[in-house]
Amino acid sequence: MRRRLRAVPKARLWGVEGKAASKSSSKAQSAARAVPGGLRILTLNLQYGTPAGGYTAEQRGVGLESYERRQNATIQAIEKSIGQISELDPDIICLQEVDKSQRRSGYVDQGLALAKGLNMSYYRLAATYAGSANGLRRLPLDSTIPATKGNGVAILSRWPVRSWHMKRLGRRPPAFRWSWGEPLGGKIEGKKRLLGYLRALPGLRITVGQTRAVLAANIITPVGEVACATTHLELHVPTASGQLRRAWRSVRELNQEAAILAGDFNLSPQQAKDALELLGDSAGPTLQQSEVTFPAWRPQHSVDQVLSTGWVQAASPRTVRFDVSDHLGLVVDLRPER
Repeated sequence: MRRRLRAVPKARLWGVEGKAASKSSSKAQSAARAVPGGLRILTLNLQYGTPAGGYTAEQRGVGLESYERRQNATIQAIEKSIGQISELDPDIICLQEVDKSQRRSGYVDQGLALAKGLNMSYYRLAATYAGSANGLRRLPLDSTIPATKGNGVAILSRWPVRSWHMKRLGRRPPAFRWSWGEPLGGKIEGKKRLLGYLRALPGLRITVGQTRAVLAANIITPVGEVACATTHLELHVPTASGQLRRAWRSVRELNQEAAILAGDFNLSPQQAKDALELLGDSAGPTLQQSEVTFPAWRPQHSVDQVLSTGWVQAASPRTVRFDVSDHLGLVVDLRPER
């Protein structure tokens, strides 16, 4: 029997100020619509707040001073992106690779910072792992990781959220590969010295995937209730294909008439289409939208995509380059079919 999306108890449905979200608390209800009679969706792989141009040599260096420079650059990139996203005026934002309280990103709760900066009253993070990005990780007992650090996917909404749901999609099976060693890349100091020398040696390596998840929200919009979800899938194509089918099937279970799945699929549009064909015409999405979004400085791959059913295209999808991430943001305008 298939596992369903797990609902989050009402006590955990928090607005950005830490209070239970309510319809009357949202200022967005009186705001001007970016897409009259429809919705504007933005999906963006945040790359844990990395500046779009990467880090400078001084920021990539070893030592406390370099680390602080890297943290400051990350925080500034997030702050700049708030203004850029605000100009787009999205109804729903789907984010991937979102850090919470990580040292590498200045101990910022990135999703919450964006929600507050954009005045989007409904926000939630679903962590795919808890713990340090550069240390030991574990599967979180509570995907909201209220008292620890982690990384995952997030949804921000200007419209009230009736319920949140999360489902883990598993990971790729372990695989072995032979490596001729990695170059040291300059002087290695401190705790990373031993690890650096070990990586430089040829030998057998084991590749272990990262647990993936899909986060969904039942959102009450002016054009009706919609189930909107986001996910970040594995790099391993067969695994990502199976994860995509499970994610889409789970979102459709929440709302058969109006469903949206957006995120970084790590699949080409054709690979995603082939994977979803196994669900059959009646269960698959009726609309698939994508543009080349990766890498941001010379886009060649359409890994960021939006799937939907019950919607029609209100305008051509477009991409936006932000001051953060090595991905372009994908903006999609949708209107209900009826």
